[in-house]
Amino acid sequence: MSAGSILIQANPVTAWEGFRAFAAEHPQAEYRYSQFTAADHAEGGFWSCSFRLEGRENLLLEMFENGLGRHVEVWNDRLGQDFEGVVWAMDLVIPPNRYSISLDPVHNKMWMRADIDADGEVERTTVLTELDSQGRFGIMEKVLQGAEAPSLAVADQAVQIFLDLQAWPKPEMGLGQGSGRLRLEMFCRGYIQLLGKRIYNQIALTGTATATEVFKSVVDAVGEFVGRQKRKQNSTPTAREFDVDRNAQQLLFDLGRAGDNTGQRWQVLMLGHSASSVAGRVISFKPFAPAEA
Repeated sequence: MSAGSILIQANPVTAWEGFRAFAAEHPQAEYRYSQFTAADHAEGGFWSCSFRLEGRENLLLEMFENGLGRHVEVWNDRLGQDFEGVVWAMDLVIPPNRYSISLDPVHNKMWMRADIDADGEVERTTVLTELDSQGRFGIMEKVLQGAEAPSLAVADQAVQIFLDLQAWPKPEMGLGQGSGRLRLEMFCRGYIQLLGKRIYNQIALTGTATATEVFKSVVDAVGEFVGRQKRKQNSTPTAREFDVDRNAQQLLFDLGRAGDNTGQRWQVLMLGHSASSVAGRVISFKPFAPAEA
């Protein structure tokens, strides 16, 4: 699969840097890309892509150092968008070695569920954050399961230890694992997958609401990289879980899978940016197809 051009730039949501670069297949381009592949999902929209970058060593080293979380747009030669998302992981090959870095292990907002007062019920401990990491990559949450803890202070201390370990990505080196030419292998994820790093929890409401209302509540609460919502009305009664930690991406997908009162399955899509919302993507909630009469 070939793309016309690949734009890599500072993420307009986190906006911690100024950066903009184009990659092309032309041999004289500053960044040259090859081996581009992309995956789109009917449930989710732009899902992932990967490609190889070649160029001067100092350019590839800078990208490896600062590229995680940067915004990526891929445009084909017909001026259509093939992908939009963020740099998620990179492998830098400087023969004979390979260096890897990824956002997979990164979590910069964390708490624990533990019984801290010996009453047989687990409680939510203090929510701890690493603000510099959040400003760089966006909010990425994790809930630890602590069973029993002697006190809230002990539980919070354990959470702080994990937070310190996971708030920032850590490069890994594979000695002797790099062969061929100097290159940077890029792995990107669509913005819908960033919702997989978010936890939706509300402690104010109980009872039921329509699926569309729940969808809106989730995106309003944790859709940091969402600029605008396009929602059709789905009146399916949906439970509003009280004080339950749920993965936001899976919760939105589950709302779609539950469908509506006609038996029609719904879909959640997150595609490219709109002209009306430069700083975030458009997420939509709609039926796959009109129900048959």
